[in-house]
Amino acid sequence: RVQVRTQGVVVPASVARDAADDHAVDVKLGAAPVGRYEIRWRTLSVDGHVSSGTYGFAVGTPAADLPARTSASGDPSALTVLGRMLTIAGLVALSGLGAFLAVVLRPALATLAADDRGALDLAPALRRFRIGSGAATVATVIGIALTATGLIRALGPGISAGDLTSTRIGTSLFVIGAASLLALSVTATTRRRPHMWWQAGWVGAVSGGVGLIAFSWSGHAASGSDSGLGIVVDAVHGLATASWLGALAGLVVMLPVLRRGQPVGVATRLSAAVVVRFSTLAVLSVALLVVTGVYRALAEVGHLGAFLSTDYGNTLVVKLAIFAMLLGIGSVNRFVVHPRLERAAMGLSDDERGASALLRRSVAIEMTLGAALIAAVGVLVSLSPPR
Repeated sequence: RVQVRTQGVVVPASVARDAADDHAVDVKLGAAPVGRYEIRWRTLSVDGHVSSGTYGFAVGTPAADLPARTSASGDPSALTVLGRMLTIAGLVALSGLGAFLAVVLRPALATLAADDRGALDLAPALRRFRIGSGAATVATVIGIALTATGLIRALGPGISAGDLTSTRIGTSLFVIGAASLLALSVTATTRRRPHMWWQAGWVGAVSGGVGLIAFSWSGHAASGSDSGLGIVVDAVHGLATASWLGALAGLVVMLPVLRRGQPVGVATRLSAAVVVRFSTLAVLSVALLVVTGVYRALAEVGHLGAFLSTDYGNTLVVKLAIFAMLLGIGSVNRFVVHPRLERAAMGLSDDERGASALLRRSVAIEMTLGAALIAAVGVLVSLSPPR
């Protein structure tokens, strides 16, 4: 959005992108009487941040006392920050719930004895999956609406939703919404066709993953000098987050109802089988998160001093602190809870209830920290990096 003024009056002008420079626009005036002019501009960057500034010039008169040239990125609105938090949380939950169902729970059930499998009622877990996926989709759609509304308001009068759809972030929001609604429609069919719930898990995992890739395509990674590699690394980072924290949500949502009403031995063997596979997925996800996170942090912050001297750096430090605490809890699960459950499942320990109680406590702490991490990421992606 560009506006040309002279003496407080708006001057008609045509604006077009510069064919030779993606970072410039051509502003052409019709009649340009003698005088001093000010161009006021407001733009949406490729990674979804609103910037504005002014530029002064003179026609047929000395250029003294021209308006000062300015350029600044505006602070993100509360709507935009909340919208991005909800969008990320929804996509992580949608993809992770599907991954838990297809990659963790189904293989875990296959390892149980036939009598143990026959005693399990899968219908309550299916209902939980359907409700969880629906809630994740609703959160994503609300997040998209809030993000779009915040950006349109920040861009100022004269900007419509149609204008936003022509931008990279507008396209990204459309893809995210379409992928989420596709997953919802497939999940809804499992009410009439329960045998399709494994396929619904894969659809949810892939749809949420497509949304996370689209989010990376329109995020900070897209604006760097190594945008191609940056987008790939950022997308892997998002998918690894979903595989860990999103699948953790699946464990919290579905495992308790599968255990309900079962003899202690059956419930413990089920928990052990699920935790073994979830731990494998979590370890792989954490390894990817560490590698991709280090790369993206250095690419975004640029130098160590920016970690403490900028809002972006401060928020990243908070995110890293939460991640470190998550790693600590994850280590407890892997090296303490996991072995205790396996020993109880094999009958080598009589502390079945104690092992299950420890699992519940550690998972509750991990979920709380995971929610805090998602909130920090929502703030982070709404801030302009210092590089």
